[in-house]
Amino acid sequence: MTLNYLVKTATVFLISLAIGGCQASRVDHTTSLPPALTQQEMLALLRAGNFTELERRYSSIQRAYESHAISDEDLRAPFRVFYSTEPDLAVQYDNWVGHSPNSYVAYLARGIYYDFVGSERRGGASADDTSREQFRGMEEAFQGATHDLQKSLSLAHRPILSYLYSIDISRYVDSQEQTRALFERALQVDPHSVIVREMYMVALQTAWGGSQQAMLDFLDSCRAAGLSDAELRKLESVIASDHAWIEFFQEKNYLAAAKDYIHAYDLNGDSGCLRCAADAFLAAGDFNGAIDAYSRILSTNPNDTYAMYRRGWLYINHQRPQDAVTDFQFAAGLGDPRGEEALARLYLTGNSVPKDRTKGIELLRAAADQGYLPAKSLLDLVNENLFPVPTNNSPIVH
Repeated sequence: MTLNYLVKTATVFLISLAIGGCQASRVDHTTSLPPALTQQEMLALLRAGNFTELERRYSSIQRAYESHAISDEDLRAPFRVFYSTEPDLAVQYDNWVGHSPNSYVAYLARGIYYDFVGSERRGGASADDTSREQFRGMEEAFQGATHDLQKSLSLAHRPILSYLYSIDISRYVDSQEQTRALFERALQVDPHSVIVREMYMVALQTAWGGSQQAMLDFLDSCRAAGLSDAELRKLESVIASDHAWIEFFQEKNYLAAAKDYIHAYDLNGDSGCLRCAADAFLAAGDFNGAIDAYSRILSTNPNDTYAMYRRGWLYINHQRPQDAVTDFQFAAGLGDPRGEEALARLYLTGNSVPKDRTKGIELLRAAADQGYLPAKSLLDLVNENLFPVPTNNSPIVH
């Protein structure tokens, strides 16, 4: 999934358009917004059917953007919680739209969900290594996402996020000319938008039919347009990420790819680049390098449960089980289903913790209740006394 994750999370910038004029003045009304929800908190509200509270929170964020109180980047951040792709969420999004049939944020949230479901179904392999079934699954999800995003366009004054995720889908299914046209329509909504420029720039990557030269040309155009040093670093970061992708997927030079991913992170601070660096280190068989990459993520975001879970997996396979226990316990304590399922395995097998079937089942149920399919499958095996018990030296987390 390296390509998918990089393409969807790496911060990139600008094409060959000058950003004339000044940003619209913004008043700091952010203190009037409700506190941001974690993904677990949002999912709890969604699964509980508390659509009124979801409406209140996310509509207020959209209104703040439309009144120029927050930037488009500030708008996007809280909507990232809708990236979760658990299958059981589909009916809850349907219920939300049914509850609020004229809601911009309801259609947007469901569109975001199906955008990420579609890319997950396709996978990160090349087209030649992707099955027809994967493509069909992707297309089905993207059709749902496109319907919702198009519907949402008429429900808000500045539907910039609708265009953002429409561009994301367009990279997979449309020509570069069509993606460019969609980008230009987005600029009519917000001529100063940074995030749609970032997303459009992703379409210029080698993986999507672009090239290093195309991005270098755009870098020159951005310099000529008078972009700030910080903005130029964002563009340099995506060039480094694209070069890393070439090294990883085309040249199979995994250590060089890891180095370039880390360079991209140093330019822009996007933790997605460190995740890709960890994958590259793993492909090269460098467990310590991968552990260090996840540790760097956690040094700036200690509650990143995905990084914590992955580092725990590496600890298990690197014969550091007590460190793995610490990471899994912390992730589980934050309500992360992956951490709960991993910790349950340890309790069920007595690997590095006292064997405790009751506690293991409790953790599996907690993860399964969040829709985490590996936990549901394992819980069925445990209930039927079919769960295999590996030796203490066997990797048990995958």
